[in-house]
Amino acid sequence: MKNTIFLKRKNKLIIDAGNSKLEPQYIFALIKNIEPLGYSISEALAERLSTLDKDQLSVFYKQFISDLKTMVGANVKFRPMYPNFPKQVEELPKETLFDINTLHYLGDWIGIRIMPDFVKKRRPKLSEETSIQIIDLGKNEEF
Repeated sequence: MKNTIFLKRKNKLIIDAGNSKLEPQYIFALIKNIEPLGYSISEALAERLSTLDKDQLSVFYKQFISDLKTMVGANVKFRPMYPNFPKQVEELPKETLFDINTLHYLGDWIGIRIMPDFVKKRRPKLSEETSIQIIDLGKNEEF
């Protein structure tokens, strides 16, 4: 719980040093898994994590990845009504759009989720640059 708060507020974690020497591939895998969420870890945090054994790292990782996903909203499954927006909406006849939207909102009103069944088309990856936030090793005094 302490680390969840510290991570959210200061991008820092408190990790007690372990007695092991973990192989680097475990830390590299952790880094690769958090990059899509917009995060990486500092050298000091990587060194501290490498003192944990596999079981300790696994326990830490499960909570860590859950916290990061919650922070960026990746813990929510999102199913858009129009997966190929905006082109799809531009190409549909107005009457069809009206019917789809009316059924959807009527369903919400009576407590039934009614969604159209469209196939999502592949799109090219976005080319924009995103910044990576670095998560650092923190101390109890800082918390």
